[in-house]
Amino acid sequence: MPPAIRLTALGISRIPAEFLELGKSLGMRRGQMFLIRLPFAIPSIMAGINQTLMMAFGMMVIAGIVGSGGLGQTIYDAIRTLDIVKSIDAAIAIMILTMVIDRLTQSMAQKKGRSA
Repeated sequence: MPPAIRLTALGISRIPAEFLELGKSLGMRRGQMFLIRLPFAIPSIMAGINQTLMMAFGMMVIAGIVGSGGLGQTIYDAIRTLDIVKSIDAAIAIMILTMVIDRLTQSMAQKKGRSA
C-alpha cells in the first residue's frame, strides 16, 4: 500500500498553481477543488496501483513459503524438492501474469489520461 498512498498524495499535490487559482477565483470550496486536482493526479494514482500490484506479485513466493498456496507455493515446493523445471514453469507463469497486469494498468492510465 505505501506506493499507492505515496504516489496518490504526490499526484494530488503536484497541480499547476494556475488551475488552483482558477478554482479559487470561481469560488470553489475545498471539496470542489478536488475535482480540479483529480484529472491531473490520475496518471500518478495509476502508477501507484501498478507499483502495488508489482510488489504483490513479488511477494507471491514469500507468501508461498508461509503456506498460502498458489504459484508461490508451487515454486517453493519445486525448489525444496529440486524440481527445477517445475519452478521455472511457475516462475514463467508469475512473470506472464505480472506483464499482463502491468499492460492492463498502463492502458487504463492512458485511457484515463486521454479522457481527462
